[in-house]
This record gives sequence, structure tokens and C-alpha cells, in this order.
Amino acid sequence: MENSTIIPKSSLDFLTHLKENNNKPWFEANKPKYLIE
Repeated sequence: MENSTIIPKSSLDFLTHLKENNNKPWFEANKPKYLIE
């Protein structure tokens, strides 16, 4: 496949929620759940 970039469902959900909420407090509150290193 040419498109080798696979976005995990959790990340896709995160981006969707971030777009829906679009506010920094929500982002700061939920960031740790999604940005797992």
C-alpha cells in the first residue's frame, strides 16, 4: 500500500474529540490518555 501511515483508533478518536471540543482545558485534561510514549 502506498499509504503506509496508520493512525491508531485512539489517536483518531483523540483528534476527532479535539476538533469537536477545540479547547485547551479539554486538551490538557485528556492529553495524557492519548499521548503515551
